[in-house]
Amino acid sequence: MISGWDRGIQRILLFCFETLYHQLAWGYDFVAAIVSAGMWKSWVRSALDDIPPGRILELGPGPGHLLSELRKRGRRPIGLELSPAMLSIARRRLTIGGRPANLVRGDANQTPFASQYFDAVVATFPAGYIFKAEFQKELMRLLKPGGQFILLTLAEITGRRVHHRAMAWFLRISGVIRAPGQAARQLVELYNSAGFSTALTIRELENSRSYILSGRKPK
Repeated sequence: MISGWDRGIQRILLFCFETLYHQLAWGYDFVAAIVSAGMWKSWVRSALDDIPPGRILELGPGPGHLLSELRKRGRRPIGLELSPAMLSIARRRLTIGGRPANLVRGDANQTPFASQYFDAVVATFPAGYIFKAEFQKELMRLLKPGGQFILLTLAEITGRRVHHRAMAWFLRISGVIRAPGQAARQLVELYNSAGFSTALTIRELENSRSYILSGRKPK
């Protein structure tokens, strides 16, 4: 059971994260690096090999790290981002070299794209919308028959150094990462119920592990 103290801490942190993602987006990478003990980008990259070929949509790309990595691999993903501040940061990152950014502002629950347009939809550390039936219906609409989604839902620090344990304690006590395996398995059941064929991959990384939810729309 979550105590009143824990709920209060979680509300404060949620407000801080929302502010960081919007008004203070310029400091997002720095804070993410601190909180993750320097592992944030490696967590994001851990989803790369799960993304199939074809048309790719990334939901909530934030500062654009995964989009940038995909483009280095010769892919041409589209990013859908609600935060104007994050869009500006991602656009600057992606237009280096004179190539178009291919970014769109919009809501993951009501995207501006045609039905059955994408071969894959990916999101890294998405917000609470992934639990909502509205989003699951939109995901089903966006994907081609047989198309896949890849959601990097959570990651946890497993290293034993002092700063690893300190950050793992902070993430656990704050409620940001609490029983990640259980939460990920609940999502598998939720997306299976929504009509997808869904699986969970737990990827062991250096001093951490990531939890990647992937599913396929029926053909």
